[in-house]
Amino acid sequence: MLLRSTIIIFLLFVLFPANGEAKGSIYDVVVGGTIKTLARVFVKTSNLPKLKAKYIKKIITMREDKFQKYYGKFFVVYKQLPDNIKQYYVFTENTSKTDVINMIDQVNKRDLLKIINKVPSEFIMQQTRQYYHPSQDHMPGNTSVNETFLWKKLIQKI
Repeated sequence: MLLRSTIIIFLLFVLFPANGEAKGSIYDVVVGGTIKTLARVFVKTSNLPKLKAKYIKKIITMREDKFQKYYGKFFVVYKQLPDNIKQYYVFTENTSKTDVINMIDQVNKRDLLKIINKVPSEFIMQQTRQYYHPSQDHMPGNTSVNETFLWKKLIQKI
């Protein structure tokens, strides 16, 4: 009985490291796979034409400088994606609002599901870690302000 418990505890520590930093670990696969599953469920159950119309309207009414700011953040992540994912929708560094609107208009559920399936779990975990632990130059200096900043971002996403 004690041996079985020891083996189970050992396996949990090996498979799910506390820091979750091991590249390609089972932790990355499980958590990344869970996020991918949630994304697939969202795509399958969402009203895609309504979502596309909402975001197209949002882009149309957005100021150009704000669009460039958001697009720049998107493009940084896009450049890091594996090449086999970038074949579905090709973005360039200097894309206009019209081009992005045309891309959004072309999106369909089948392509979105293919893209989600091809994104590596390790990439998802890397992006998740960067989101929850952004570099300090993007964060206010005060620690209590940092915590408030993170909570506000989390609440906005929910």
